[in-house]
Amino acid sequence: MTYSENRVAIEDNYNGNRYSHVIKHIGNLEPIDEINAKDYNHEYFLCNYLTKSKPLVIRNALQVFDCGVAFKNWSLEYLSEKCGQNRVYVRRDTMNQNYKMGKAYSVQEIKFQAYVNDLIDDNFNSRNSYLAVQNIKKAFAQVSDELKMPPFVQKLHAGPFLWIARSGHYEYTHMDPDDNMLTVIRGRKLVRLYGSNVYNMYPNELGSKGRTIQSQINCDQIQSELTDDILMGFKNTKCCYCLLKDGDMLYFPAFCWHQVKSPELTISVNVFFGDVGENVFVTKMLKSEQKDAFLYWIFNIIKQNMPYPSFQRILANLKESLKAFLFKQWHENLNEDQAQEICAKIIEFFGLEEQLNQLSNLGLEFKSKHPPVLRIRGLLMRPSDNNEQIDDT
Repeated sequence: MTYSENRVAIEDNYNGNRYSHVIKHIGNLEPIDEINAKDYNHEYFLCNYLTKSKPLVIRNALQVFDCGVAFKNWSLEYLSEKCGQNRVYVRRDTMNQNYKMGKAYSVQEIKFQAYVNDLIDDNFNSRNSYLAVQNIKKAFAQVSDELKMPPFVQKLHAGPFLWIARSGHYEYTHMDPDDNMLTVIRGRKLVRLYGSNVYNMYPNELGSKGRTIQSQINCDQIQSELTDDILMGFKNTKCCYCLLKDGDMLYFPAFCWHQVKSPELTISVNVFFGDVGENVFVTKMLKSEQKDAFLYWIFNIIKQNMPYPSFQRILANLKESLKAFLFKQWHENLNEDQAQEICAKIIEFFGLEEQLNQLSNLGLEFKSKHPPVLRIRGLLMRPSDNNEQIDDT
């Protein structure tokens, strides 16, 4: 079965040149809402976007908001001068189809200067690499105080993180378990959002490593081997799109499929955050259209942990381990009803009731201060042909 593509062109001027960036999708296309930062109203943003998990582009945010001097200072040359000898983690094999499907890549620790040199030389290493999700306070400590959070990030989950992409980089489509603020310091980013329906985007099998859920669909070059059912699911998604320019910010919600391309060499920053409160974010997840995606993410973490000897103790203490896990991720406290609901979903989904009954007779309930730790497995890397090691973190 074949599907016709819908297309839209975004016209842009950059560095004295005119470009036409084409967004295409076999389903419907819709631009993301946008405002100019000078018109930003915090209460309006909270009520109409953050609370409703609706994405928003904020144009010229770094020129208007008090976000420090990063926008002024952070060129490739400046970062290299200040932090060139710092050690950073660089993803390799990013041109491989398995990377674009979120399945595999290797990670190499190198000096930041070496990565910059590759970008300047435009050699094979640069075209096959990506400096991604680098914790600025750790990896770029010398300049970390030059960046401040925008006004709507009031409860930080993690970050800020630095990303430096070569011109033409395609990042695999995935969803994160946090609200996201993406800011372009230099360059351009084309962003496509596909909503929160997990199965419409053909996710990698449960148990895939890392903190995100990845899609197996290459949104630029749809694979010929995809079945009609998979293609129909993809067609049923609505693609919301934008072109982020220097100084622009994009808010998009947790558990929203997103694909990001860099048509130019791009320096960007993101933070993961949530609603203010001790139980607000998780309540929003459980009462919104993101609920199924949230549960799928939990199922993926459970599946990651199943091969390890510690899983039996985790299962025997599932409710308390789950509470501790989500407190670490989001700084939120599950109430008893929420914990019971999520645990019941886990037990039903994996058919664990009989195993749980057997464990109840083995005395595996924790007696120390902390319950058995439910871990995200493989935060740093995924196994590939040349990398069989799994980072057990």
